[in-house]
Amino acid sequence: MTQKNTKIWREANTERVRASARKGVRKYTQKLKLKVVEHYSNATMECAGCGISDIRVLSIDHINGKGNLQRRKIGVRSGHMFWSWLIKNNFPPGYQVLCMNCQWIKRHTNNECNQKDNSVLDV
Repeated sequence: MTQKNTKIWREANTERVRASARKGVRKYTQKLKLKVVEHYSNATMECAGCGISDIRVLSIDHINGKGNLQRRKIGVRSGHMFWSWLIKNNFPPGYQVLCMNCQWIKRHTNNECNQKDNSVLDV
């Protein structure tokens, strides 16, 4: 197929091209996440708080909090950009794997909430 024919085909099959690109991006980001979670969980692939191993809910936690400030400082906004940064910087210390429930519990317990008054969370 010539370059001109390829361009014509891509324009005629925009949805197929987009779907294929999305699938590739999803696969790439999943690989990044698995690599980062494997490293920071010491290959257990589990939450450091409760031990859950469902990759869908596992995330990277800044042990000392203030993750939002650090992400702004290094210029990353999304998960896959942050995972790439961790890999490119040889997995710096100060991170752990937590599930989202344990992240929220830690955030509330350590008063890491961005809100001035987080008393609504008290039960």
